[in-house]
Amino acid sequence: MSLDHASAGDLLERFTRARCTWDGNAWVDLFTPDAESHDEPFGDPLVGHNALRANLLAASEFEEQVEFTFERHWVVPPTILAAWHAGYVHRHTRARVRVAGFVTLEIADDGRIRKARFWCNRQESPAKQGGNGGSMAGDVSFDVVSEFDVQELRNALDQVRREVAQRYDFKGATVDLVQSPTELTLVTDDEFRAGAVKDLIESKAVRRNLSLKIFDWGKIEPAGGNKVRQRVGLRRGLSEDLARKLSKLIRDEFPKVKSQIQGDAIRVSGKSKDDLQRVIARLRELDEPVPLQFQNYR
Repeated sequence: MSLDHASAGDLLERFTRARCTWDGNAWVDLFTPDAESHDEPFGDPLVGHNALRANLLAASEFEEQVEFTFERHWVVPPTILAAWHAGYVHRHTRARVRVAGFVTLEIADDGRIRKARFWCNRQESPAKQGGNGGSMAGDVSFDVVSEFDVQELRNALDQVRREVAQRYDFKGATVDLVQSPTELTLVTDDEFRAGAVKDLIESKAVRRNLSLKIFDWGKIEPAGGNKVRQRVGLRRGLSEDLARKLSKLIRDEFPKVKSQIQGDAIRVSGKSKDDLQRVIARLRELDEPVPLQFQNYR
């Protein structure tokens, strides 16, 4: 691809649109698969599509009413230098944040970004309505938790029961599905039907944005009366071992950030919102046995 002022302008326009709409697919399409992005000019880079997508999602947890504009750009192939400014409202402190700076984009032969480096200056104005519960500018925190929406699970199980009642292959079959705060109990005729009900539960859960990691499927056991029983644990909260592991990872990889285990959650705090976004992006990359969420931003 020939890089000129017009093609650079088109790339910057797509960059702006993806950044302001939180479109993860459009965002990573701007970059080569092995691209590097430096949020600080000489800091450690984000590398690859997964890290770039996770960082964008992490930013969406904090920012709303986003404005992003490239004021001017220059082209010296294969590099674009662009001046930009941005603004957003912090989703939880309600502070108005304004950022301005420069970015250099090194462009690959296929027209995608191979390396990005940002230089910026950030200014934060406290929320107009001050008072209780707010964090001071630059002092932010969030909690790492593992939870699920109990009502959504109940709705998913109700859908399972209705579908079982209507399906021909379950006609005359026993399917008892009971929910308690800590587990589900399924009693049915045989292992085949237990497997079919499991598939239904998982499909309905996914449609209601419930992670399949919340389910701890037990063994299928005889239940008497020619029936079988399967208990399904419901995972919520960080185990002690997992909380220690995550807290150590945060301390080791992000020395400017503090982490404190609080029961079955972790409080993460720091002076820089950008540092906390990087923590979230890093944790999103992990494949742990339970789903992780990020709540209580302050």
